Amino acid sequence: MGEPLQNYTNVLEGLRIMTSADSHGIAPRRITVSTAGLAPRIPRLGKDIKVNLAVSLNATTDEVRDRIMPINKKYNIQTLLDAVREFPLPERRRITFEYVLLKDVNDSEADAHRLVKLVRPFRAKVNLIPFNENPYSEFQRPSQATIDRFSGF
Repeated sequence: MGEPLQNYTNVLEGLRIMTSADSHGIAPRRITVSTAGLAPRIPRLGKDIKVNLAVSLNATTDEVRDRIMPINKKYNIQTLLDAVREFPLPERRRITFEYVLLKDVNDSEADAHRLVKLVRPFRAKVNLIPFNENPYSEFQRPSQATIDRFSGF
């Protein structure tokens, strides 16, 4: 589908249809919109409809995030986190920070410590996702020991 916040008007309309009592009637708290980080639209989404937000962070430094997520060149980590701070978060809900672990790219102990520091100010959870290797990617999955060590921080 691509980045949902680039197709904002249609995504919002789709969310309104899904949550309408005249349609599917899905509770907004059961819907999560996942974004790579189109920062200016993040606060707007939370004001327009009360769905959950998941942000693909995937790195703890701009240097690494620039490499693996080109959107970071336009909206760096600080800009992204500032936008997430503006997202109106209903009580008892959390922001989900998605973090795909890539062997020798973003899976070090230093990365784990930086990740904790980045998300600590938020009511949040981190979804650690070990990379799913495929022949079309240069990236590899970290060892299980590395995944376990990373998740322990």
